Amino acid sequence: MAQVADRGHRAVDYLDKLGAEGLLQDLQGFARRRPGAFLSAAALAGLVVERLAKAGSKADGSRPRPSALPPSQAERSLPAAVVPPQLPGRGEEDPQPGP
Repeated sequence: MAQVADRGHRAVDYLDKLGAEGLLQDLQGFARRRPGAFLSAAALAGLVVERLAKAGSKADGSRPRPSALPPSQAERSLPAAVVPPQLPGRGEEDPQPGP
């Protein structure tokens, strides 16, 4: 555990010393020297971020946004006060043309 903390402190010190621009230059240099390793690390980082995002979305227990639902479910999930009465699907029939 002490090794992890030490590596974390070294990483923070490195970022403080070089800043974002220095980090970007180092990453570009590494990508030029070892493109295979860079692409592998980028793919692995993408998978980790994806898994964390999925785990976070399941953990918060929130319902999917109405826009993510099929249209029939999205219409039912909106409160009636939010949907203007002139929109189709509100449950009211279109007025019949007068005689």
